[in-house]
Amino acid sequence: MIDLQNIQYKSTKGETLLELDHQFELNQFHVILGPSGAGKTILLELLAGLVQPTQGELIFEGTKVTNLFPEVRKFGYLPQDNVLFPHLTVRQNVEYSLKIKGIHNQTLVEELANRLKINHLLDRKIDFLSGGEIQRVALVRSIVAGNKVLLLDEPTAALDPALKNELCYLLKEIRELYQLTIIMVTHDIEVAYMVGDQLVFLIDGQIQQTTQLPVVKFIPANLKVAQFIGGYNLITGQILFTNQQVSFETNGLKLLVEDGYKTIPPTTEITLGISSTALNLVKTNEDLSNVVQGKIKRILQKQHSVLLFFEPNHTNFLFEIELNHQTRLAPPPQLGDEIYVQFPEENLYLLN
Repeated sequence: MIDLQNIQYKSTKGETLLELDHQFELNQFHVILGPSGAGKTILLELLAGLVQPTQGELIFEGTKVTNLFPEVRKFGYLPQDNVLFPHLTVRQNVEYSLKIKGIHNQTLVEELANRLKINHLLDRKIDFLSGGEIQRVALVRSIVAGNKVLLLDEPTAALDPALKNELCYLLKEIRELYQLTIIMVTHDIEVAYMVGDQLVFLIDGQIQQTTQLPVVKFIPANLKVAQFIGGYNLITGQILFTNQQVSFETNGLKLLVEDGYKTIPPTTEITLGISSTALNLVKTNEDLSNVVQGKIKRILQKQHSVLLFFEPNHTNFLFEIELNHQTRLAPPPQLGDEIYVQFPEENLYLLN
């Protein structure tokens, strides 16, 4: 267990940049997600021992390591630039980490070099490697040094799609093979889902939500998480009770909501969210609730889907609807088309 107890980190000006209590289970792949400036890299540096918390304790496997030097901890830290020595060969870079910790394990070096497909690069200088090759060299160097925990800062950020997918597969493979604990920072939701056992949303220096994968339907815990992820339509309005029904109303838009909203006092202002993939295009003659008429104001093509921007009649809202390319619509929606969109009650989420 990696236990962060009452951790707080402040800047030299006294501004609190990080404040959290959290536990990372061992032998799992933890992915930390959040916008720029959220405190993600600071968290990795605290774990690595490169900076000290203003207050709190870091416990690793039952032992306090808060004040231990980085080289004493069994945490391998791979920053975005990887910090490899350009004047040394791949082999020399890997062996350097062994010398620092007094480890002699050439068998593991050869094994990892083969598994991560860099055995043919061992005598090549770092300057002559691609971005994907550099990432793999840095991983080998950290693992052979006897680290039980790998701290990775945006390892896929500079890679093209094919290399990104390959590195994700390799990370999952070595985590399972060597029983490692990996804590990785990224802003890429797709990468997080490919590799993670747990998603940790760090926003404004605090953990807003943790989610175990796989998950059938992800529901943001609050407004901050929904705004970070994107792809959610957010609307602010009031709860009203009429004719035994509970509804949400705002600026010309009225939607029925589930009975659970009865606990919210009438006229209370709330924010609802609905995923862009949860809105349904329907026909006028379908007997459904929460069907809204309006026009398509914009269309954007994506690799695997199309985005429609829908404006309900008599409102100033613009809702995003994402349709998978496998969705067959005849005829396909065109700019300016009048359409009918259903807002399913079960897909409307309350966001604080």
